[in-house]
Amino acid sequence: MWAYDENDEDSWTQEERDSKYLRDNPGLESSLWAEWVGVVCGWDKIPLPTSEEWAVLKSNFYHGKAPIDSVAELKKMREKYKMSYTKQQLTDLLKDNICQVTFTKVNGEQRVMPCTLRTESLPAIVKESTTKKEPNPNTLAVYVTDINQWRSFRVDSVTDVTVI
Repeated sequence: MWAYDENDEDSWTQEERDSKYLRDNPGLESSLWAEWVGVVCGWDKIPLPTSEEWAVLKSNFYHGKAPIDSVAELKKMREKYKMSYTKQQLTDLLKDNICQVTFTKVNGEQRVMPCTLRTESLPAIVKESTTKKEPNPNTLAVYVTDINQWRSFRVDSVTDVTVI
């Protein structure tokens, strides 16, 4: 129940006017909320939600309460629904940043690895490889900054990515 008289719009506060406008235009509210998620993900430099994550978020959206209020909640949701990053999301993030990537190794161990694909952080190519290996679409090769070597991991095993 609203505290204002619905027939006396002149007595409404700006918050009450905004609330009514958004109730009357639910598509706009979810659009504004989606834009906010994009901005916050940009601030914290984490990948935007995948289409699968957006579907979950939108299904939990209702007037006055966004399904998540922080990046921490988005990360919790990713863990709860076992949602993963796409190879393209990771590649884009690593091309612009040095990140701490947490993933589960094939043997079940958890690994935290500072890595990047930033051109200015990569070593100069000393010698071209003569072996041509078909790239695996499920793995991502990255330059590990603490050991100055190339390593790879399975994209579907990534549990967290943080810009460092």
